[in-house]
Amino acid sequence: MNSLLLEICVTGTGHQIWKQIKIPVLITCGRYDELGPACAATLQAGIPNAETVVFEESAHVAHIEEPEAYRKTVSEFLTRHDD
Repeated sequence: MNSLLLEICVTGTGHQIWKQIKIPVLITCGRYDELGPACAATLQAGIPNAETVVFEESAHVAHIEEPEAYRKTVSEFLTRHDD
């Protein structure tokens, strides 16, 4: 998965498809993830209804490294888009 995501972020593969996504998208990453915020920004720029949250104390597994903050972020996102 990481290599696929890296290819997407580096080459822009899939951008034409991303623009067709109509639902809200939550992109999460850790500040210290090797793909991290730069890749998340690329994804967000290509997906119309996307938002990004960067977990400042995490690398690749923010849901484990910052579980409370991660759960709160996902819960708030789902609540905002519960329609």
